[in-house]
Amino acid sequence: MDDRQAAWLAGYQRGIIDGRLGQLENELDTQALRDAADLLAWLKIRVLALATGPNWAAEVAGDKPEVTR
Repeated sequence: MDDRQAAWLAGYQRGIIDGRLGQLENELDTQALRDAADLLAWLKIRVLALATGPNWAAEVAGDKPEVTR
């Protein structure tokens, strides 16, 4: 293998590695977005629980909540 072929092969291999690293980066970004969405959903449930008072679990379960005065 001459120098030109070796340089081409090295560039080709770098391209494959760079492409795969880019794919991994995108997958991690996607997972981070999913994690953030899960966290926001969890926070929303907690905020709604605080806002609606002690009967929120019954409301979520579909039961008729008790009337608290």
